[in-house]
Order: sequence, then structure tokens, then C-alpha cells
Amino acid sequence: MEHAVAQLTGGAADYARAFSDAADTIDFALDNVMPQLVTYGRPDDVGAASDLDLLGADRISFMPSVPIFWTGRLVFISDPLVEEVGQVTGVNFNFGGGMENNRATVRLLPGAAASWGL
Repeated sequence: MEHAVAQLTGGAADYARAFSDAADTIDFALDNVMPQLVTYGRPDDVGAASDLDLLGADRISFMPSVPIFWTGRLVFISDPLVEEVGQVTGVNFNFGGGMENNRATVRLLPGAAASWGL
């Protein structure tokens, strides 16, 4: 199948790749999002996103108002610049000088916040 799709050009190639993208989205939802929802319920609000970095079209890094302690978790970022649900893909803790910093990297799930009424 991959070989056949690789031979396509133009609109036919775009059409065939769209099915692959849709399948990847469904796989991600079933493998990553659904288990989190079943186990932990709706995403927790982690507040504002200070020191926000855009890492790509759907990835951000920031310091949350509420500490995040594990990856895989679904969170709602209620900062006006983001206001979206995402899955935590990385967490970094820094203890030094009497201060604790928590930084999270998140894959945003476009449209999730609106669909869950957050």
C-alpha cells in the first residue's frame, strides 16, 4: 500500500495521504487520549502559561500555574494565548536558590477544549 501511494501524484496523492493522516489521528485518540479520560476524567486546568514557547504547530512549552507531575496527562491551559487541551509530553523540574520551577511540554489537541465545553 505504501508503495502504491508513493507512486501517486497531485490530487490523488493528497487524497490518499489524507486517509493516512486521519488514521494517525484516530490511533492517537484511541491509544493516548481515551485511556487518560477513562482513568482520570476530564483534563485538569493548569492555569496560565508563563514563559510560553511555541515549538511547532501543535506543541508548546511553558511554566504552568499549577505543577504538573507526569507525562501522558491531559491538561487544560486556561491562558488566553492558548485556551486549549493538550497532552503532556515532557516535564522538567528545577530546584535551586530556594525556588522551584516546573516546566511542561504539551502537544495541543486543537478543538478539544471547545468540544468538552472548557
